[in-house]
Order: sequence, then C-alpha cells, then structure tokens
Amino acid sequence: MSYLLILGTVFLGLFSLHKDWHNYNPWVRKAVTLLLLVVGALSVIKNYRDNQDVQIARSKAANDINTLKTDLAGLQGQAKAANDAQTQNTKVFLDSLNRLSDKLRELQTQVKTEELRKQLASVQSDLQKTQKALAPAPQATLAFSFFPFINPSVGKGQMAAVTETALHLAPDGTVHIEFTILNLTDVSALDASITLYICVGCKFAKEPPDFQRLSGQSDVQRYMPFNQLLPKSYWRMLAIDIIPPAYAGSIDIGFSFRCRTCVLALESSSGTVHLLR
Repeated sequence: MSYLLILGTVFLGLFSLHKDWHNYNPWVRKAVTLLLLVVGALSVIKNYRDNQDVQIARSKAANDINTLKTDLAGLQGQAKAANDAQTQNTKVFLDSLNRLSDKLRELQTQVKTEELRKQLASVQSDLQKTQKALAPAPQATLAFSFFPFINPSVGKGQMAAVTETALHLAPDGTVHIEFTILNLTDVSALDASITLYICVGCKFAKEPPDFQRLSGQSDVQRYMPFNQLLPKSYWRMLAIDIIPPAYAGSIDIGFSFRCRTCVLALESSSGTVHLLR
C-alpha cells in the first residue's frame, strides 16, 4: 500500500507536468521530470529498507520471546524436578529411618544388659526426633463464609462454608453483609491476618469495625490481624456495609490470608452476594 502511495504521488506530479508541458522551458521540464523520478525512487528505496528493518525487528523480538519461553519452561521443569526429588529423598530417608527403628526394636528384645538397653533407648529417641523433624508439618487453611454457616451439632456432620447468598438492598442503596472466618483444618492458625476485599466499583458505606486500612491499600481493601483460630472453629461474626454499583446484580467479596502455620495460599477465598432490589 505504501508503494502505491509513492508511485501515485510521482505519477500525479508527472501528469500535472505533462498537462502544462508547453508552459515550461525544455530544461525546466527535464529538471522537474528527473527530480520527480529521483524522489520517487529514493522514497521507494527508503520504504523498502524501513520494511526490512521492521521485519528484522519483529523476527528478533519473536526469537527473544521464544527464547524466554524456552528458558522459563526449563526453569519450571528444574523447579518441579527439584521439588519431586526433594519429596522423594525425604520419603526414602524416612523409610530408612523406619527400618532402623524396626531393627532397634528387634535389638531391644535381644540385648541382655541394662547398659545396652539404655544406649539403644537413647538411639531410638534420637531417631524419633529426626523422623518428626523431617515429616512435613500439617498446615492450616482459612476459608471465607457468609454468616450463618453450616455448623451441625457434634457428631452430626462437618462444619462447612456458605459462599453464596441473596440480600436485599436498603433504601439508601447499601447492603449489609455478615460473614466469618472458618478454620476447617486440624491445625491452629497462629499469628494470622486477613486482607478483606470488596468488588471493584463497590464502596464501604462506613469503615468496618475491627478492620483498618493500611498504607498503600486500595479503597476496596481492609486489613485485620488476630492471634489464633483453633482447629474446626470460626472466628466470630463480622459485618460490613457497602454500596454496590447501581447496575450490579451480584457482587463478590472475600479475603486473602496469612499466618505462621498456614499454607501459602495463592488465591483468595470469596463468596457471591446476589442483590435483591
């Protein structure tokens, strides 16, 4: 297309010159004709070189991207292999320790002197400590739930989160949401905190109790620390009042969490509120 524009401009100039051919001196006609042809040729050459440079740059960028993808895939493969190897090595080592423990128990039934029994007991104690240190410690996971949540009587089922609810909008356009934090695992969540978030476009009608806005947090985020949450338990009922977007039929809220004994969760835990107008 660019070549057509250049050639079209040159031909248009030549046509204009030809139309008024008899109005110019012969040397002027030759000079203008030569100038138009030279300018057209130089423009074509420059455009060609520019296109070549663009193609080379695109090719180089594509090669660089492919190289980065290959390097990333290699690093991911190395990381996975290292993790798999570490898991396998730990399992093999624990199996070896278990076999040593079995041999120690056999020796304890065979030894005759009290001194040897004490030595074997000391060795077995060290082995058990090593096994406990190597065994992966269980970790806690926290979950968002609307309040009330599923909390059956003891022996009649398991506690479970409620992640979907329907709530009426108040006349002032706000919605009151009650929720809580669940620990559905068998591990206490120690030195914990959550970062609450509401939907993009939502606003806090007022600052929620127990929460604070940290420096650098967005308008839709609030922070709350707490010391611990015992296994199979919930924190308590929490409540917020928010102003959803006027056009929204439903909104999402939730939180991300951190604690000293928790898994490193990469995704947040959330729920959906269907708005009744």
